[in-house]
Order: sequence, then C-alpha cells, then structure tokens
Amino acid sequence: MKIVIYVMILSMLLSSALAGASFFL
Repeated sequence: MKIVIYVMILSMLLSSALAGASFFL
C-alpha cells in the first residue's frame, strides 16, 4: 500500500511541476 501512496504523491508533484512549467513558459 505504501507504493500506491508514493506513486500518487509522485504523480501529483509531477503534474504540479508541469503546470508550473507551462505557466512560466
């Protein structure tokens, strides 16, 4: 179950990073 939570947090961080990059670009 820890891996599922880890993947969820990782995908959330990745999506937020992509949103920030698209905002600055």
